[in-house]
Amino acid sequence: WVVIKMLHNGTADNFGGLVVATTALVWINALFFLRSTFLQFSIFISGLSKIVSDLAPFLGVTFLLLIAFGEMYMADNLANGRCNSEDGVETKFCSFGESLLSTFDFFLGGISLSENSDSGIMTAISIVYGFLVTIVLLNVVIAIVSDSWAIVHEQGKNVYWQYRLIFLTEVKNYEEYLCISEGPSWIDGLMKICDICLDKVCNFFWVREYWGSFDSIIDRVTSEEYGGLSWQFTYDYKRAGGCKKVFMVIKTIILLAVFWFFVLLWFLWGLATVGLFWPTSIRRAIFGQMVIEERTELEEISEEIQKVAEISRMSIMKE
Repeated sequence: WVVIKMLHNGTADNFGGLVVATTALVWINALFFLRSTFLQFSIFISGLSKIVSDLAPFLGVTFLLLIAFGEMYMADNLANGRCNSEDGVETKFCSFGESLLSTFDFFLGGISLSENSDSGIMTAISIVYGFLVTIVLLNVVIAIVSDSWAIVHEQGKNVYWQYRLIFLTEVKNYEEYLCISEGPSWIDGLMKICDICLDKVCNFFWVREYWGSFDSIIDRVTSEEYGGLSWQFTYDYKRAGGCKKVFMVIKTIILLAVFWFFVLLWFLWGLATVGLFWPTSIRRAIFGQMVIEERTELEEISEEIQKVAEISRMSIMKE
């Protein structure tokens, strides 16, 4: 609708600005949604938002300094008659808007003393500006960004699970509002049938028989634990002979090619149905990836105390 309105030029003067503002808000909302998807996205987006909030005082002071230096440049040019020259050539400091844009340009790209030293006062202003704004403030902003990023990265896991909880709460509220149930039972049955079919195909190319117990064939192939494909291949490969090793490698390559082909089709099928036909393994990989908590010294000591207490209890019972 927006594109049609703009193509036919049937828009008001402020329509373009409104479209730009709403487009920016939509993409900002999409960026904030990424905080609840993956841990690294959460750290990055949260870091950006914290940096912007921590830079608010810095941006306020910087804006005031740019206004102050812009007015000083404009006052110097007006006092020395550079804005009313007979040849009609005016400098870039003859109005407040041009002076402010020029000082902002100096802030981003650096100031050139040779181009801004038409008088002694202007040279002094440029020297102070170059030292205070270009050197001091830019180093201050680097320090603020570094500190803010370090804080967010340290608290990344907590931030991720916080936004993850908010997202799940919103989804649950929409689910209750729209009266959405967990889904028909035939979908679960269909997912089990697909998993069984893929299991039969993978079993034909498996290293030997299945070891261990897994919820689905996707978990079995992708797991590195006992019974997983990588674990069982490594175990059998070390004990196989020369020709058998080559045969195992060929079978495993075919297995992985067939497996990932079917998983890709399964993923696209679920994507087309807004995740309705995704199996639990794919949903867990996309939305509920595990975040490994680091073991602290206090947790290790607590476990040791529990072990000692259990041993003591057992010895007392034997006596």
